[in-house]
Amino acid sequence: SVYVTQGGDYRLWVRTIAPDYTSDSFFVRIDRGAVIPFHVPGSRTWAWQKLGASFALPAGRHELSIGRREDGIALDRLELRPPECTP
Repeated sequence: SVYVTQGGDYRLWVRTIAPDYTSDSFFVRIDRGAVIPFHVPGSRTWAWQKLGASFALPAGRHELSIGRREDGIALDRLELRPPECTP
């Protein structure tokens, strides 16, 4: 779970390795919202990628779920940030 100290819009940043087009996506869900497929550009080294959707979150604790869509993609770090911020 994640804790948001101030309500507002947030974007998810994920550091990934996606070796090819058959290993470049996973699913994201916050709280009981829609399950969103997250596709990233191919990369053989760690690279930060921003999820296209933003999430309007009130202050407080939220459940962040990551689900496998394709094998081969690797996730190293996750950051939930206001839209104007980058990792």
